[in-house]
Amino acid sequence: MLAYTLIESSVSNIVYASLFSFVEVYDISLLEAAVDLFEFAISFIVGNALIFKVFWFLPLIFVIAATATGLIFSGYFSIINNALERKQKLKGEFFLGVKKYFLRTTSISLSLIFFGFLILVFVTVAIIPAIVLTRQAFGTRPELMAAAIFIDLVTIGTVFFITMFFRVYMAFWYPAAFNFKNKAFSLGKRTVDEFFWPLVARFIAFDIYFIVFQLLFLYIQQLMYTQNNYSLPVKLVLFIGKWLFYTIFWSSFATLIFAAMKAISRPAGKK
Repeated sequence: MLAYTLIESSVSNIVYASLFSFVEVYDISLLEAAVDLFEFAISFIVGNALIFKVFWFLPLIFVIAATATGLIFSGYFSIINNALERKQKLKGEFFLGVKKYFLRTTSISLSLIFFGFLILVFVTVAIIPAIVLTRQAFGTRPELMAAAIFIDLVTIGTVFFITMFFRVYMAFWYPAAFNFKNKAFSLGKRTVDEFFWPLVARFIAFDIYFIVFQLLFLYIQQLMYTQNNYSLPVKLVLFIGKWLFYTIFWSSFATLIFAAMKAISRPAGKK
């Protein structure tokens, strides 16, 4: 989680600095700044045709990302899976997991990244009309308010269900691959089909937990920006706080997925 925290902190520092600059320069709210920054990013990407320039590199990027996540997940998930099965802890357990599950985990990660990218593109395209219409309704076209509310609700509902279906089904592909020799996706899907809404409720609970802490980190960084306090002790405390949060959060989430799979899956096909 240390590497994840380093990457997340670097990216969030850039994004938050841009947001706070928009707030200060244009004297707008943080939400308005986020919308403006999103529109600016889309305009920049489309205007410079960046998506077409990097298109040929996407397969390579996907493979590299899938290989990296496969390397980490195969060892880490193997440790979680063995712990839940109460197996005796072995020396070099992480590397044994990499040796046994690397190819399987990498192929799943590649599918997740590819389809996740397609969903990201779809969501981005889907929310643009809602953003444009809502800005007009709150600005110069108040007569569009009813239509804007309707479009916003439809967009939010569509995005929620598409992303939730994708996350739940893809998440259970991993533990199925660690516990079944064949037809891992089908067995994981069957598990999700039978207990979809209880699983969605748990995913939403984790989402709320994650969002609350992200808002807390955002508030702290906003205080740092407004007070111009970027001293090393303050930055170190924030980094350690993020590191502890992400370690606990992702460990708990992965454990929940594997534990749920073991609790509700059928014994048929078990390794």
